[in-house]
Amino acid sequence: MTSDASVERAVDAAIAKAGRIDVAINNAGYYLSGLEEAVTTEQAQRLMDTNFFGPVRVNRAVLPHMRRQRSGVLMHLSSGAGRVVLPSGGFYCASKFALEALAEAYSYELASQGIESVIVQPGNYETPVFGNTVKAADEARTNTYGAVKEIPAKINAALSSSAGNAQDVADAVLRIIETPTGEKQLRYFVSPQGYGIDQINPSQASARPAARSVRPRCRH
Repeated sequence: MTSDASVERAVDAAIAKAGRIDVAINNAGYYLSGLEEAVTTEQAQRLMDTNFFGPVRVNRAVLPHMRRQRSGVLMHLSSGAGRVVLPSGGFYCASKFALEALAEAYSYELASQGIESVIVQPGNYETPVFGNTVKAADEARTNTYGAVKEIPAKINAALSSSAGNAQDVADAVLRIIETPTGEKQLRYFVSPQGYGIDQINPSQASARPAARSVRPRCRH
């Protein structure tokens, strides 16, 4: 995801095998945890290179093929953190805010090309992201923060203990892809708790396009 050449090779291989690309799902990313002052510039750059510039690379690689076929879906796996800021997760939230801005701009620009851009905002689900969390490296800068230094660990513990089954997100992604062209929403919020993003972040509800809440199906 951090190499133009690698992404282009993967897309070329997919085209060689299938002859076309109908859906590109931007799902790669990781979480950077820590008080913002303790995050080094290099850490912030690496995070953005994956979480934001990764989708930029993928979209640039697939869009010429989608434009030729006059159809396609760019799907961007954002997060509830693309709308709600978490203390000690500011850089991660920033990467998701940036991704959402890009995805929304695509939705306006590509409509005439027959290409849809969709944002999926998962809530708290159990995925490898918890085991791959990167911690802020410059901890010496937090010596005067007192009890605030405990926030990262407390938030990480809370997120890990309340995570839902990630199969819910996969099911929602499939349902969105199967939604007919022209009927997809710009944003979908998928939550194991079943609430919509505007219920927990109402102050921003009137300033942004509506987010449709996709509730998990019961599986037997």
